[in-house]
Amino acid sequence: SNNYKKVNIAFPEATSKDAVQSYRVEVYEGETLVLTQRRLSCVNFGGAGSQLHAYLANLNPETRYTVKIYAVNSWAKESDPLTLDFTTTAENASVVADVYDIDFREDGTAINAVTGEVLLTKSEPVVSYNETLGMYVASFDGSNDAYISDDMINHYGAIKSSFTIEAYLYADLKNSTADSCVFSNLQTSGFGLLYTPESTFKFQCKTADNSSYATASYAGTTKEWVHFVGTYDGASVKLYINGQLVSEVAATGSVVSPSYQSQFLVVGGDATNKYNVVDRFMKGKIADAKIYSSALSAEQIAVRYYDYTGEVPEPTAPTETTTATEETTAPTAV
Repeated sequence: SNNYKKVNIAFPEATSKDAVQSYRVEVYEGETLVLTQRRLSCVNFGGAGSQLHAYLANLNPETRYTVKIYAVNSWAKESDPLTLDFTTTAENASVVADVYDIDFREDGTAINAVTGEVLLTKSEPVVSYNETLGMYVASFDGSNDAYISDDMINHYGAIKSSFTIEAYLYADLKNSTADSCVFSNLQTSGFGLLYTPESTFKFQCKTADNSSYATASYAGTTKEWVHFVGTYDGASVKLYINGQLVSEVAATGSVVSPSYQSQFLVVGGDATNKYNVVDRFMKGKIADAKIYSSALSAEQIAVRYYDYTGEVPEPTAPTETTTATEETTAPTAV
């Protein structure tokens, strides 16, 4: 896939009489080497599958690049390169996440493509390739599957005054009265996307000027793919479902981060007040999860919805703007 700032290169697994230990990926602009990556083959863990991926970030738009991939065996001997030429797309109205951009990989792991952080895996989320979406998708069982980012502690400054949180998911219902958190850091403070057993989708954000979470909510539908986006711009929190603005709630002040032991971000669940302990697991599938350091506009969110579906939404404003709710759905101490 090719989005000019982030390119996903797929290549076949190499074969050798000696075990292939790793791959060296070089990216050239003309004759100039601009990027080098190393990719483990995971040979000691049963291999990485018949197809591997290299994720290339921060490339220039409308630029021709050459990628050379070398297989490296146990004796540090390298193969002849596998070579690929490609041209990045033009810069357009679509935006690129600059805080979190979660990529699920064929080996079952997940990375933040912005920083390269490999997320911690809790239990066994199942990652598979979705032919319709053209991307890897993670499935969660609703009981103990999740991914955890310890790096959230370094990102609160970037989202303090405004941000956008986005997920593209297939929401299912579990046999529980608890909410299902999709992409969250909700523990007495923080922010997150979640849905209830009644299929109400919510974006919650705790800000300094509000005594409770500002909660934008919408009665939606589960068991189908949903583009789920929340924004905070310093004046209100907004919830977008499938490219349309469906709820807006007044809120002001800087985003309040949770206490130290809760400063981790969860994909497929939510943080608790114990470090890296997760609850409110979701059942369903997540194809994409992103955080941006600014509040995206309605037009930009419509473009993001189009990126997933090829459909153009007809934005409609919510019927009214309300003040912050008195909801406090974050879990109590455990």
